[in-house]
Amino acid sequence: LAAMAGVGTRSVEAYQAYIRGVAGLASDAPGAVESSYAWFEKARALDPEFAAAHAQAADFWLVQLNTTRTNSGLTDASPEQAARNFSERIDLAIANAATVTDGQGYRGLKALRELRLREAIELNRAVAAARPGDVQLLGRLLEALTYTSDYALGSELLDGLWPQALLREEAATLHVNAAHRHLDKARA
Repeated sequence: LAAMAGVGTRSVEAYQAYIRGVAGLASDAPGAVESSYAWFEKARALDPEFAAAHAQAADFWLVQLNTTRTNSGLTDASPEQAARNFSERIDLAIANAATVTDGQGYRGLKALRELRLREAIELNRAVAAARPGDVQLLGRLLEALTYTSDYALGSELLDGLWPQALLREEAATLHVNAAHRHLDKARA
């Protein structure tokens, strides 16, 4: 129950759907991303105030808008519809944030989408300080730093990510991708 409350829901069914969605994000199986999104949508429907589920669903649409990502283009939605889907979900996440830190993270995601990059960096750095193991958040922060060519801070983040990369596959993948694609190919 504490874990449910920690992510912002009191609905057992919504929490179970959310956890299934999160688990799917760690999978590289065909259809895993689409399945995760469906679980997040189910969690949203079961608990309309479940901010974390809204945010994960919003993140799906943000990825769909980024044609450089290998997991984009998974729907037939137009870019305009994908942008509306993102905005609806992220606004609900912001409105229902369970904590100040959660709200900062959701606002940081919205700022990234709207290319308010300095604001996105500030908000995501604040959240990263509170949640240093959040690889999804660190990925967003590294993306914003790449857009602004802030390689010094990006290198600092990669240094901090390295110990996690030795232990966690998703951290290793982020480290290699960020280093290779944007910041420092020698680190990759």
